[in-house]
Amino acid sequence: RSKVVGRDGETTALGMELNLDGDFRKTKKKITWLAQPTDSHPVIDVRLLDYDYLITKKKLEEEDDVKDFVPPVTEFHEEALAGANVKTLKAGDII
Repeated sequence: RSKVVGRDGETTALGMELNLDGDFRKTKKKITWLAQPTDSHPVIDVRLLDYDYLITKKKLEEEDDVKDFVPPVTEFHEEALAGANVKTLKAGDII
């Protein structure tokens, strides 16, 4: 694996190994790629939302204090790039 970083500190290239024998469900990090942007098919800035569990214990017991099992943060935002096809999505669409 390798990563090339430009003078401005942004990653400009990644070198990865294809592992067809691995289990994708156990893979911690996955990558994907986008086509080179053009005027008719630009890359779109997007915000990804991810939600964690609201309660961290499978089953609360009667003596449990709910506050002890509620994580402080359950919503996570990530800035990302997406293909031009996301331009057809409307606000509030879930994909």
